[in-house]
Amino acid sequence: MIRNIVKIKAAILSFVLLAVLVLPVGAAAPKSTVDNILPGLKTLEHPEILPLFLPDGTVTRQINNYDPSGKNDDGKWSYFVKYTDTNGEKVFFDEYGPGCLYRLQMNVWVQAMPKGRIKFYFDDEKKPRLDMDFNEFWSG
Repeated sequence: MIRNIVKIKAAILSFVLLAVLVLPVGAAAPKSTVDNILPGLKTLEHPEILPLFLPDGTVTRQINNYDPSGKNDDGKWSYFVKYTDTNGEKVFFDEYGPGCLYRLQMNVWVQAMPKGRIKFYFDDEKKPRLDMDFNEFWSG
């Protein structure tokens, strides 16, 4: 775990150093504020605003699933179920407070999950705000 953190920090430092070395000497970076940060990949095209991308106080959360045996059998739902709620539904992310879902990736094959559904609840809602089968959810 600590080695992974060190590797991530080294990669970030390398990226920042590369960005500093590539920027023209004496070039004035455009005035940037939190209000003019672009979403998504557009932000990464402007290294001068990367320090503003996550303003002070920003907290991020991320989950993922993996096969702890190292056999790359990532298809087992039990690997990323955080808990099973009182209704028997499998919960894989549960966080309180304001925020946004910036990106979502699920390697789900509908043939393997013909009755699988994805549900989004917000702020302790009793009914899901979003309730769809996987095929409908990923169809766009």
